[in-house]
Amino acid sequence: MYTHSMKTKIQRWGNSLGIRIPKAFAVHMGIDSGEDVELSLEQNGLHIACTSQDLSSLLKQVTPENMHGEVQTGSVTGKEVW
Repeated sequence: MYTHSMKTKIQRWGNSLGIRIPKAFAVHMGIDSGEDVELSLEQNGLHIACTSQDLSSLLKQVTPENMHGEVQTGSVTGKEVW
């Protein structure tokens, strides 16, 4: 498990509080500005987890039970060949 610590300061952001994630941490986690993360309270503090997934991990979640069938989009309008 990768462990490293760094001190930072909590700042007011509207009615909430914000914390800056150092660039090295963000790069290691594979996250960037605007991405969703999941916060959870744990016995020893706050845990921040990346929720974004790459295509490979998303495709692993596809099963015969949750895969939809073909979708009709209308008749051929150009030179499509099926």
